[in-house]
Amino acid sequence: MQTDPLPKCIRGSGVRTADAVASTLFVHYVLSVARQSNMSSLVRLLPLLSAHYDTDTVYSDTTLHSLVSAFSSAPLSEAYANIEFCDVVFTKFFVVRTTLVRSS
Repeated sequence: MQTDPLPKCIRGSGVRTADAVASTLFVHYVLSVARQSNMSSLVRLLPLLSAHYDTDTVYSDTTLHSLVSAFSSAPLSEAYANIEFCDVVFTKFFVVRTTLVRSS
């Protein structure tokens, strides 16, 4: 059972959006979830963030700094014992970024 349903605006479109406003709002939503140390929500949101939203907004220095800070905070730092969380953070979020940088 999911504790927090995904908002309708981010469910099921499957299309990459270049809309800067939508990307910024979603980034702030993910940052809020990360600050709340909600690991199960991050596992669902991070792949969406890297797959469907404007990469310039998602992977800006400011956003990455805030996410990494939240990831290293005390409650979330314990989540790295969970293989699913590690897979999402490293394989589906950070590796996507390195792939995008190499292809540019």
